[in-house]
Amino acid sequence: MSEKTGPYKSYRRDRQEKKKSVPDKQEGKDTTKMVEGKHENKEAESEPRKTEEPSEEQIDEGKLSESKDHVINIEERELEKENLARDSIENYIAESRAKMEWKENIRKANLEASANRSDDDKQFYKLDSSLKKNTAFVKKCKTFSDGQKASLTKEMGGLNLTKYIGEVASALVETKLKMSDITAMVDFCSALHQKYTEFSTFLMENWTKILSMKKDEKVSNPSKMRVDLRLYSELVSVGVFTLKSGLPLLGNVLTTLVTQDKESLTNSAIIISFCKHCGEDYAGLVPTTIAKLVSRFSLTLPIPTLLSPDKQRPVRNILTDYHTCLVASLLNVHKELALAERANRRQLMTRGEVSAERKEKAEKLSEEFAKLKGHAEQMAESMGEEMLEMPKLETEKDEEDEQELANDVAPDTLGQLWDDEDTKAFYENLPDLVAIIPSILYKDSKGEGEPVNKKDTEDLDNENEDEIQIDEEPVEEVNLEEDEDMAEAINMSTRMVLDAFLSQLPNCVNREMIDSAAAEFCMNHNTKSNRKRLVKALFSVQRTRTDLLSFYSRLVAALQPCMPDVPNQLAALLKQDFRWHVRKKDQINIESKLKVCRFIGELTKFSMFSKADVLFCVKQLLFDFSHHHIEMACTIFESCGAFLYRSPDSHRRTKIYLEQMLRRKAAMSLDSRYTTMIENAFYMVAPPDSQQEARRERPPLHQYIRKLVYADLNKTNTEKILRQIRKFNWDDPEVAAYVVKCLKNVWNLKYFNIRYVASLLAGLVQYHDWVGQEIIDSVLEDIRLGMEANNPKQNQRRTAMVKFLGEMYNYRLVESALIFKVLYSLITFGVIMDPETAWNSLDHPDQMVRLRLVCVLLDTCGQYFSSGTSKKKLDYYLLYFQRYYLFKKSCYPSDTSFPLGISNIVLETISIIRPKMKMLEDFETACKAVLKIEEEFVAILREKMPEFMQQQVVPQEGEAEGAGLGTISEGMEEEEELSQVSEGNSQSQPSISRSRSVSQAAMFETEGVEFEGEEWDRGEGEQEMLDSQDSENVVEVDEGDEDMMVPSIPVFEPCPEDDDFLAALDKMVNENISESKGLVRDKNSLSSMTAPVSSGRGKKNWEQLQEEQEDQEDNVQVVVMLRKGGKATTAKGISVSADSMLGEQFLAREEREQREKTRVKQLTLEISERQEEEELTEALQQLQRVSMVGPGGARRGFRPNKGAPDADLIFGNKKPQK
Repeated sequence: MSEKTGPYKSYRRDRQEKKKSVPDKQEGKDTTKMVEGKHENKEAESEPRKTEEPSEEQIDEGKLSESKDHVINIEERELEKENLARDSIENYIAESRAKMEWKENIRKANLEASANRSDDDKQFYKLDSSLKKNTAFVKKCKTFSDGQKASLTKEMGGLNLTKYIGEVASALVETKLKMSDITAMVDFCSALHQKYTEFSTFLMENWTKILSMKKDEKVSNPSKMRVDLRLYSELVSVGVFTLKSGLPLLGNVLTTLVTQDKESLTNSAIIISFCKHCGEDYAGLVPTTIAKLVSRFSLTLPIPTLLSPDKQRPVRNILTDYHTCLVASLLNVHKELALAERANRRQLMTRGEVSAERKEKAEKLSEEFAKLKGHAEQMAESMGEEMLEMPKLETEKDEEDEQELANDVAPDTLGQLWDDEDTKAFYENLPDLVAIIPSILYKDSKGEGEPVNKKDTEDLDNENEDEIQIDEEPVEEVNLEEDEDMAEAINMSTRMVLDAFLSQLPNCVNREMIDSAAAEFCMNHNTKSNRKRLVKALFSVQRTRTDLLSFYSRLVAALQPCMPDVPNQLAALLKQDFRWHVRKKDQINIESKLKVCRFIGELTKFSMFSKADVLFCVKQLLFDFSHHHIEMACTIFESCGAFLYRSPDSHRRTKIYLEQMLRRKAAMSLDSRYTTMIENAFYMVAPPDSQQEARRERPPLHQYIRKLVYADLNKTNTEKILRQIRKFNWDDPEVAAYVVKCLKNVWNLKYFNIRYVASLLAGLVQYHDWVGQEIIDSVLEDIRLGMEANNPKQNQRRTAMVKFLGEMYNYRLVESALIFKVLYSLITFGVIMDPETAWNSLDHPDQMVRLRLVCVLLDTCGQYFSSGTSKKKLDYYLLYFQRYYLFKKSCYPSDTSFPLGISNIVLETISIIRPKMKMLEDFETACKAVLKIEEEFVAILREKMPEFMQQQVVPQEGEAEGAGLGTISEGMEEEEELSQVSEGNSQSQPSISRSRSVSQAAMFETEGVEFEGEEWDRGEGEQEMLDSQDSENVVEVDEGDEDMMVPSIPVFEPCPEDDDFLAALDKMVNENISESKGLVRDKNSLSSMTAPVSSGRGKKNWEQLQEEQEDQEDNVQVVVMLRKGGKATTAKGISVSADSMLGEQFLAREEREQREKTRVKQLTLEISERQEEEELTEALQQLQRVSMVGPGGARRGFRPNKGAPDADLIFGNKKPQK
């Protein structure tokens, strides 16, 4: 032992000397901090040594002695660290033992005082019990501190606090202490406990009031709670409170703090403080660092005897549970912070900037993560557990993307900043006026340069691309007016010299002249007023002299090192003028606007105008991209766009703005001049890397047909284009097929021009009827293929085809039955009304395109189904449609999650065609309504057609819901066509109310959306080939050239099946003829006939008439037919009594016939009145619109009258002229 003491003491002396030489060394208050601090200080002391000693790389191989010395120094440092660690753990053990001995002594004294108290209070009689001194003592207790302990203890010895012990206890509990005052407070409370019997009782009551908390109650003062919890724990451990009375309150406080704080973690500081100072006594906690050092040096720590391990286990479990919650929250925040930083990096790489919201969010997460990490490290250290390492997120893909984005802005990728060496020399090789001009001539102006305002630059970096807002900040005005005093001081000759210099500036049209002008101004005219006049002259350059802007910008860049206020003032003036033009939004002074934009671009290339500011200017122009703003944006890109695009710091934002400009051009209907201007600016900044493949040119005739249909067709020239199309050679199958193909591909038109194609087709069908059949078949097939393929890329095309079908109905090219078939197929084909199995059908519950198609078709032609049987059909269909719509809606968890746009479209469509219809509430109600309608129809069919209903298969209860409307067979189609004949009379009248004219179609014209993509007909899913029936002549077509192929007209070719059909038909006709000849006819049935009730009689006189009237009152006149032999029949009238059976039958028959005539008469009158009302309504509607009948609105040979309608002719007061 003595051998170890010597070196250890010498080491301590050396250590103390080093401490004196390092004044910055600090010792930790806590033992754990002390150990860490010593480690850190030791490493800090060793750092200078490392820098002073030569590194291994600098040692020569021949200097072996120096390498040996270096090895010895390393060994000495390791030995020094080892000794320091041993010293630290020994000090910690010594301090722990001293602390435990102190607590044990106080606990023993407190327990002895409690056990040996006497009931005699004579010891307090001699003490001072005055109110004044006792009250003063209580007040001092409220401000207790470590420095007041001695005085308060001495004062307490001379006072009798028996009557005031409750106030003293309350004052001590309410005292705001520091951690350094805890030991003194424990000693003071122990002295009071030993002297007064009731002190612990009163103190316990006050602690119960302070520490008792409800389950959901938050800690109002965490710092005081942290100190109070430690003080209370120390009082329990020293025996002021018994374990039986003190531990329940302590356990309740810890449980409440941990339970209510598992999510917010606001009480972490309180829990960590308890673990550090009281964890050893109540939970048996040993710090991680101490545990490692004890295990390393094989030492033994003193074990506290306050609680047994079994009683320590519940407290340890509570603390472990809280530590688990803390670590889980740390991992969540770490993951969220990593995702936020990754998103910010990606946005920075893609957009060149990060929004303010994202930055603020990342900063908050970073602060929260640092706080949680510190708390987790402290608690893990206190509880003797290892700190959890933060997991690394799988960001390999993101790192690859970031690397790709970084490669995009690499200098090799961006290319050369300047096109040639002359341009580079002009913008970069500036005259060095600082080296040429004496400093005495510019030292004043160099110090007067105003610093660049970086506020706008910071704001630009923080802006979000998705939220472009107009600049509403007040424009800072630049004052270039000369002061009156200064103006008076300048003599006339100096002013004239400067005017002569400024007048020569427009003549400086090369680099040498403008550099000479810069040197001349710096040497001869460098005053504050002259600099202002120069800025004003440069800013006021003529708007037509745009060739001077680059030279003026070089002049400003050359003067910038000597006169920084010149570029600052000029840039501020240009920015002010630019903002003024943008905010004014006028359509005049375009040359002045373009001059400002070009001047800004030239200054940007000389770095006299910040890149952030010029990009902000572009952003403001893109916000209102119209008229002059288009030209201004193109001018900026033409002047400095390539410079910004090839600069790494502005490449991404420039690229984004260029793409945004192209998107706005495509979305807007711009003039061809603006379109060309935008494309020129884009390709000037970012020219294409490789030459595009040459497209195959269409024949001129095909180009002309496409121009007529796709480009020229509108409301005013439909008749003209119809005449042009009729002039084509329709006998040529190739030409005719291409015209039909262009008419079929209506998705290549603007949406609101589809109705004019239908009008064109209605006129064309009068001359070529096969065209209508082929186009209608193609439209129906396209609609059916769209439902089968269900490709979202074809949604625009499907919408156009449905719109086209509705317009063809408006022009009487298709019947209402076909429209209803399409409507029903849209809501039944491939639809399963079961949320579980609907995902396996053609129509998924989350796909809304069919709802949109139904609404488009009803909006197009639904207003004409307003009377007759079509009205009833539409009413029934709307019930099925509501069921389909509500089924889609029921598949979503809530009404708010269902797409709001689809709900608005459906409700608006139904309200337009049926304003008074009541919408069904939910899917079950719709199913009941549909079932009720179907049951009514089944009942009617059973009554009218019982034999037909017996042949039908009655659906089961489970099939009624999903069966709906199945596929319509050919037999049913034939029966429906036959039923249309009986409905002709009822539908002919309502059909008059539907206008087939272009003028009425224009009444419902709305601003549609142009379907982009001229080459839709080459899109996915379309299979265009020649329609020739010859299967041998198959033409191979390259991919992408389908649009160039021209289908031919179907040609009839005889086949053996036709001959078989004709032979079977002839045979059937002959058999019918032969069967009719063999029929035997009954002659009696042929000669039987019914006798008339009365026959014509001759004229009678007045007396005979009177006699007949008297006889008719009681008799009935009948006629009997007589025949004698083979002669002709004769009729004879006889009178029969009205009371006889024959008379009663005749009277009843006459009465029935009379009633039937009356009923038929009434029906006829009602029909006439209804027809008159409809004719009047139609006439009024014709008066309110332009009377122009479309080419398909009349039969062949009919030509509509021109001019305004004749009211007299309509109302019947004037006969039509022949």
